[in-house]
Amino acid sequence: MKAYILTILFIAMSMYMQLQNEVEETGKRAVEMEERITSLRHDNEKLQLANDTLTRNISVLFNTAKLEIQRKDDQIKELRQELTRFKRK
Repeated sequence: MKAYILTILFIAMSMYMQLQNEVEETGKRAVEMEERITSLRHDNEKLQLANDTLTRNISVLFNTAKLEIQRKDDQIKELRQELTRFKRK
């Protein structure tokens, strides 16, 4: 009977130690995951800033290009009118 109780106690103690190890490992993994989340959030913030900057830059570039095209169109129109005046003379 004592051997049976000792065996059960040994098994229980073994299971307890195994569970304790699993809890420690899970805690370590949780800390690693929290660090990873922090790192990913930081990366995300940097990427968001870069995206905002690129969005602003492409918008400015597009607007500048539109203005330049309009300026060139106006210049072409003026040159055509000038050419027409020369042809009439």
